[in-house]
Amino acid sequence: MQQAAKQALQQLATHEGWMVELFDNSWIELSPQRGYDLAYEDRIPKCNAWFADTEEGRLLSYDYTFSFLFGKDVPDVSPQSALRLRAIHFAQLLASELQHQGIDLKESDPNESTENMFSGTAENLTIQISVKYCMNDSYEVKLNVILR
Repeated sequence: MQQAAKQALQQLATHEGWMVELFDNSWIELSPQRGYDLAYEDRIPKCNAWFADTEEGRLLSYDYTFSFLFGKDVPDVSPQSALRLRAIHFAQLLASELQHQGIDLKESDPNESTENMFSGTAENLTIQISVKYCMNDSYEVKLNVILR
């Protein structure tokens, strides 16, 4: 196991009630189902971190995934567009928060798997925020941070 991933695992495991899972010796996952409880705007995202497959095992990137579900976030009778707009609004809120912290984000063209996207750079980071429709009638907003 890479030293950096092992150290991160040990540090994260010190939070009482958090069950951190390590995959492939280079991928750490935290989720609300495992007791992870750091929230943004009352939403607890799933968090993943990826480490280099080298001896030093440095952190390569991490992301936070916020889910928006029918029934939970909008009534079952609401149209799909209401859920989509809620997810897009949340992505815009994330982008605005990061811009207030001095990170220059621009709205970029969506690709085949995302509906709305922001991207930008800051010092040694590349940041992307995307909105994606998922098969189970839900939307995901993903904040991805890549370290350079």
